[in-house]
Amino acid sequence: LQERHRKLRKFGKAVDLPLPELHRMRIAAKKMRYVAEFFRSIYPKKASRAFFAALADLQDDLGSINDAVVTERLMDDVESRVARRIGLVRAARARALITGWQARRVDIDLDRFRKVWGRFRKCDPFWPKPPKSRVLDADGAPDIAPLPSAVPGASGADA
Repeated sequence: LQERHRKLRKFGKAVDLPLPELHRMRIAAKKMRYVAEFFRSIYPKKASRAFFAALADLQDDLGSINDAVVTERLMDDVESRVARRIGLVRAARARALITGWQARRVDIDLDRFRKVWGRFRKCDPFWPKPPKSRVLDADGAPDIAPLPSAVPGASGADA
């Protein structure tokens, strides 16, 4: 949970990210939600409610923005086929209409995204903070200092 949360929050203030970066953020939010949903049942519902609401809104907005990007690519793929069926002028009008509608949708989504992202960033995680990392020895085991002997002056070498 902590690692996924860190990766998502790494996008920082995210006010004016380019579309490819928003797509990466969408993937990070999706992965965060999968992991959080998996562990959700072991934490109190009240503690997780605000976090999940903000995360769901974030995913919705990023998904809607991504849909517009995908629509543009799909239009590139089908425009010539549509033009053969309904004519070049009508196909161009249809594309302009769809492009305009999507551009307006992205503007609305980006405005909402800024608010939603700010709300998500203010949400406290519903899981406890992980303990500080331990120092590991060369074999990857925790580097634990030897315990002092119970008998002063006695060493383990004599036993």
